[in-house]
Amino acid sequence: MLVGNDLVKLIAQAMGPDAVNDLYADLTDVADEALSAFNYQVMVPEEYVDALRDAERHAATILGRARIKPTLAELAESIARAEPLIDSGEARDIAERAINRSQRKSDVANVSKGPVADPIDSATPIAVGRPPLDLSDPAAWLNPPKHLFGTLAHTDFDPAAETAPPTWLAKGLLPRVGIGLLFGESGAGKSFAAVHAALSIAWGLPLFGSKTKTGGVLYIAAEGGTSVNRRLAAADRAMATAVASANANRSAGSAPLSRAPIRVVHETPDLSRDGKADPLIRTIKQAEADFAAAGVRLALVIVDTWHAAMGGGDENSAADAGHALKPLIAESERGGFLTLIVHHPGKDVDRGSRGSNALPAAADAIIAVTVPGYGGPVAKPASAVRRATVTKMRDGDAGMTFDYNLTVVPMGIDEDGETVSTCVVEPVESPKLVGEIAKVSTRHFMEALREAVAGGGGSRATTGEVKLRFYSKRGDASKDAKKRAWERALEEALGEGLAESDEHELALWLPR
Repeated sequence: MLVGNDLVKLIAQAMGPDAVNDLYADLTDVADEALSAFNYQVMVPEEYVDALRDAERHAATILGRARIKPTLAELAESIARAEPLIDSGEARDIAERAINRSQRKSDVANVSKGPVADPIDSATPIAVGRPPLDLSDPAAWLNPPKHLFGTLAHTDFDPAAETAPPTWLAKGLLPRVGIGLLFGESGAGKSFAAVHAALSIAWGLPLFGSKTKTGGVLYIAAEGGTSVNRRLAAADRAMATAVASANANRSAGSAPLSRAPIRVVHETPDLSRDGKADPLIRTIKQAEADFAAAGVRLALVIVDTWHAAMGGGDENSAADAGHALKPLIAESERGGFLTLIVHHPGKDVDRGSRGSNALPAAADAIIAVTVPGYGGPVAKPASAVRRATVTKMRDGDAGMTFDYNLTVVPMGIDEDGETVSTCVVEPVESPKLVGEIAKVSTRHFMEALREAVAGGGGSRATTGEVKLRFYSKRGDASKDAKKRAWERALEEALGEGLAESDEHELALWLPR
């Protein structure tokens, strides 16, 4: 492989300086357009952009700008791939000539007898802009100019704009534009929370007490499949009273909504390096257009889940995660909407979401969903309180928490005559959670109750089972000491509403 002046001389011999100069002009013009399109969020097919970047880098090597080592065959391939976006009809001919030249290995071996200084090491300053190149003089090939192929997107500092308050989709909870991350363990209810958010935004209802901006929602059910439709239908019914009130109170000129503007995508996108983002981008743009025709703006795109949407990509790879995020970020900024990504946690939920840090680093808001007292791979009953905590807010304060239960609702009868059900989110006042209980005995009681309920697979546990679990947590205490602690803890838990029981205290359960 050749680099620097060696490659320059070889290309000059194969193509001639005029052809290379024309190729360079074509590549840099198109590359500038492609980069500008990315900066201003105009859609350009990703495979073309990758081809252009390859070809541009190779052209840079021809001019002695870069320390890359492409073969002539690689150069030819990149030019051929970029050809659909190059107006010059000579691109294909140039590629073919390069391929032919690359096959003549004897020429490659005899181009240079000894090392030639690489012009990248010279002290020539880099100039901004693209001055015309005159490569007709062979001396120009020995000391090619260095300059940038374009500029990065930039704006002048505006004090008034920089001090403007942030805009919200759900005030203090979800920013209006950007990337949001909602993660939690399996069974924590994160997808139900996403469905609740979708309906709240679509109808313009408060989301856990936060004011919302009404808008259309595109729900990409990459993992849940058609079950998302059932969950949306159940949540929609549960919100019927609030929707009727909201429609009645809409301002003059704002027509009441006849149905929630939500579109569900059941086909899984593939944002991996082997997949293509174009179908997803076109789907987003189509939803935008259809919502706009109905007088609604696209406000929220939900990707459920990140793992499914990455296709064969590696969650732990920053490069793969960045590749998958790129079109989502670009589209969110272009369209002025929020993309909310539903994801799983790592082995320790307290340490954040699973996989590469590229995802949480790119997120403008992060919400972690937990089920206190039911951490890890244990059953999480619907009656258990879910707690969602804002752990990151780029333009606001983190730390906001909101709690909810999952209420089981019937949705019909299947072909075997059995009831089909799902869950809906029911916001609740924040109860005392296990970690917030001061008395050790009461905390042990609540832990024992939650474990017993989970172990039984239902919503209740026998008092005897809870008592046995409680005793096991009291260590080496005497039997009498354990009994007294149990009686005090049971009385306090029932008295403060932390637990409920039947009339004879034969069964215990968590408050609904």
